[in-house]
Amino acid sequence: MQFATRQAVAAASCRRCYAKRFSNRFAPIAAASFAFSGVVAAAPALPVIPNGIFNVTSYGAVGNGSNTDTLAIQNAINAASAAGGGTVLIPDSGTGVFMAGALNLSSNINLDIASGATLEMLAKSQYTSGSKPFIFANNISNTEISGGGTINGNGSSWWTNPSSPRPFLVDIQNSSQIAVENVTLENSPMEHLAFNKTNNVTINGVTITAASNSPNTDGIDPSGSNYLIENSSISTGDDDIAIKPQNTACNNIVITNLTIGSGHGISIGGQTNDGVNGMTVSNVTFNGTSNGLRLKAGAGYGGLVQNVSYSNIQMTNVAMPIAITSFYENGGDNFPRDPAAVTAATLNSTTPLWKNIVFNGITASGASQDGLIYGEPLTGSGAPATNFTGLSLNNMHLSGNSGLGVYYVQNLQLGSNNSFSALSGPGLSMYGDTLTVAEPSTWAIVLLGIVVLLFQENSKRICMKART
Repeated sequence: MQFATRQAVAAASCRRCYAKRFSNRFAPIAAASFAFSGVVAAAPALPVIPNGIFNVTSYGAVGNGSNTDTLAIQNAINAASAAGGGTVLIPDSGTGVFMAGALNLSSNINLDIASGATLEMLAKSQYTSGSKPFIFANNISNTEISGGGTINGNGSSWWTNPSSPRPFLVDIQNSSQIAVENVTLENSPMEHLAFNKTNNVTINGVTITAASNSPNTDGIDPSGSNYLIENSSISTGDDDIAIKPQNTACNNIVITNLTIGSGHGISIGGQTNDGVNGMTVSNVTFNGTSNGLRLKAGAGYGGLVQNVSYSNIQMTNVAMPIAITSFYENGGDNFPRDPAAVTAATLNSTTPLWKNIVFNGITASGASQDGLIYGEPLTGSGAPATNFTGLSLNNMHLSGNSGLGVYYVQNLQLGSNNSFSALSGPGLSMYGDTLTVAEPSTWAIVLLGIVVLLFQENSKRICMKART
């Protein structure tokens, strides 16, 4: 359904539907013994596009796959903007391929790429705008991209030199009330759908694809507050979704009902300076992804990431299903292999901090390593013992070549229905953790059918209660 043709009653119904899902986004967390704090935000506001259709062919666009239609498409956008808004239609023209250079979106516009139509970025040799994004918007509101068609970034010629500047496919900055719905984004030179300081965003029914070896081709990079990302499929060469709190706080993010293929999974970071408060990820299937659920930051680039939950996640042949690291730098992890060798860091305003992270209902098979959750001991006036406070692992079923490591976590809560198995070594290893029991039932770790009591060193306290 296109927003431009949505009737008022349907829009109100849709908003109620989104609002219900959004208001329930903390439901999986309620079972944990620590609860999230803060006020539940309203659903992202949906665009309401004014009447009026501005067909790009009326402004001279040809859509034959060879003509350059940049000026005609931009003129159609400008005309719609001058009229107060409307739908800019990229029609299925038969061949259905409209070639264009850099375009600028405006407020109150629905860029409608019809089913069967393709809006394709000019080849690198013809693209005269350098690294300027293919579709760019700054300081706009009440805008959407929809229609059932395809936006193709023609990116393969850009990928051969990944160190050179490259355009994003869609880049939206300093904006609000944005929707991207029922379109395919493919083969971007770099990131596919990037946001910066943009709030109230709905992404629904989107397919994003790029080659698994394409460099830096992130799928969706939210940066701002109040995001709903749902019912979509993403397979890229880098982060499939990466929350970016590097220069703005990221709050109230809901990710649900996704299929993830190649890429680096769903991430927060690697810079978390302005923090994250409130993100839920649920009902996601990963297959063949290099990482599954990943939170990453390092010294000098950290902030507080809190109230994050993952539930009902299925992973198959994901190399590392879970990765939380406080030692991310220069695009990779630099954590000590031996947790006993970690020295305390001095707490400051750029120290990575993790608080109230919940995993509930996570199943992963075929992993090369079940995962790593790596906090860091802290020192300094008023500093907590570690930078990681509050972690719940419940209904976890992970199997792989090696197990899950959990280091330097205060208030680590292990539920009663976990299994961690490894072909070599322990299914679960811990160091420097402070444990509490999440519920009064027996908790155990099952390693290849054997109940193993785990040894813990250098903790402030161990509180384990077992009942037979």
